[in-house]
Amino acid sequence: MKKSIYFSALTMALSVIFTGAYAEELTTPENTPIFAVPTAVIKMPEVAAVQVEARKPIGDVDTFWNALRWDQLSATEQGLFQVLGWNSGNWQGNKVEEPASENKDWDKLSKEEQLAASTLGYDQTSWNTK
Repeated sequence: MKKSIYFSALTMALSVIFTGAYAEELTTPENTPIFAVPTAVIKMPEVAAVQVEARKPIGDVDTFWNALRWDQLSATEQGLFQVLGWNSGNWQGNKVEEPASENKDWDKLSKEEQLAASTLGYDQTSWNTK
């Protein structure tokens, strides 16, 4: 009894997931339920944007990030800083110049750079007063 309830719920869930397509319940010779999902009717919605998360700085944004080594940043945070021109070499100050973004005002940053900076906790005021 539990199996048939489970598989009925699974059938309903598959029907919803596959945009209203009915997941046809079939059985094996041993009466074990299996499902045939018509893949031709699967429609995936377009993804408008991917949400990227980074730690939210406490206090001064620069002080917060400058207190961390490159290897202490998550892969997401490293990726966001890479958009701004940072890498492990220039992050640690290994006699490598700072990225060009460091000398730009907020309004001179590209949209991608502004998005990366804002995800890292910067806004126009905090960026321009660095």
